Amino acid sequence: MLTKPQLLELLRTHQVRLKKRLGQHHLIDPRIIARVVASCVLDHEDTVVEIGAGLGALTERLAARVKHVYAVEVDRVICELLKARMAHLSNVQVLCQDILTFAWDRYPHSHIAGTIPYHLTSPILIRLCERSTQIAGAWLGIQQEVASRLTARPATKAYGRLSILVQYRFTVTTLLDIPRSAFFP
Repeated sequence: MLTKPQLLELLRTHQVRLKKRLGQHHLIDPRIIARVVASCVLDHEDTVVEIGAGLGALTERLAARVKHVYAVEVDRVICELLKARMAHLSNVQVLCQDILTFAWDRYPHSHIAGTIPYHLTSPILIRLCERSTQIAGAWLGIQQEVASRLTARPATKAYGRLSILVQYRFTVTTLLDIPRSAFFP
């Protein structure tokens, strides 16, 4: 896991600028990372597809708990850095691709994990719902307002199409609140 100073140094050394259009925010709080991974109901025989792996804050912890992690990252430069950082982990495969075009059929009965960017939350959730029979479980870090919509009850202001779609396919529960301070930037 990278501390904030280590993350900043890695980005500076490789002249990487985070892209706002990709919603890049990296988890940097080791306590939150441990809580997120502990919240995932996983065992040593499971396979995890990690959405938006970034520089591997969750990847390393997930790899310690499961048989295989497919870490998906869309940013090519970040992805190459992630490959180098995860090279020592034989059960991690880094995939440089867009999760919206991900070939889910190749990873049946995988678990899903990740903190996903706000602007892609709905498209990602729709893709997961379309493949819900292929997914063993999902643990996603999403903005609080989206979580409120996903857990909303009928006849409430927050209840809408996304609430209906996701609740029809999955049992939705809020496991923990992640403070803004747990991310960089």
